[in-house]
Amino acid sequence: MKPIESARAPWLARLYEDPTRYVEEIATVEARHQVWSSAGWYDPTNPTAFMLIRTDDKGSQSVYLYAGRHTTWCLEQIPSNAKFYLQTDRRGAQATVATRPVVLTGTVRYFRLSPAKLAASRLPPPPNLETVTWSIDETVTPGGSLCGIQVRGFVKEQSVVSASTPFLCPRSAMIGVDTDDRFRRHGLGRHAVGLLIHRLLERGIAPVYATDTANVPSMRIAETFFQRHADLQFLFVGPWKLRRPMDVPDGLPDSLFLS
Repeated sequence: MKPIESARAPWLARLYEDPTRYVEEIATVEARHQVWSSAGWYDPTNPTAFMLIRTDDKGSQSVYLYAGRHTTWCLEQIPSNAKFYLQTDRRGAQATVATRPVVLTGTVRYFRLSPAKLAASRLPPPPNLETVTWSIDETVTPGGSLCGIQVRGFVKEQSVVSASTPFLCPRSAMIGVDTDDRFRRHGLGRHAVGLLIHRLLERGIAPVYATDTANVPSMRIAETFFQRHADLQFLFVGPWKLRRPMDVPDGLPDSLFLS
């Protein structure tokens, strides 16, 4: 396995065909700006084999693993007492469960943008709701580089929905969406995501969508504009704790409440 930083050009060339490849672009951007403590490897003989470790300021790690015969080697790179969130294929999930304490498992589905679905969506104002006003804001670095796009919907000057780019890279962007609990089931999240997709395409950036398959509202939004690309297993490994409030809406998966 070779360091991921030396694999930029071949992997980025496949980004539009393979949405899961956006994690490699995240690694190069974060390494360049020292935003995260990260490490990554890839197999030059197998373009589908890679591993990326990202560490946040709380000490937990996100691990993307699609490593084939390198699965065991990759898992050995993670400290034995680490708490981490793992995305991997079935083989990687099986190897992890056999060797590490796993708190929660599930499936994350990656979606590829569907031009036909995007063309068919007219994005009318959501029905049965007071007038909604929309804003699209772009954030740039002091040097003028785009580092974030956010679409927000307002009701009576109160922000009730937001679609944004938690990971925006030169050629790809992961989309995230959040709707105020009081304004769910009105199509606001779908509308915001649609506006964000159009703005990203205007910028020449490939939208990427991934969601827990148990997150029913998010799956519905994804299926409006995207087509299924690949399923990866996710595992929360190590001393995670589940704190799910009693009054949260149905359909939200336990993975949102782990800490």
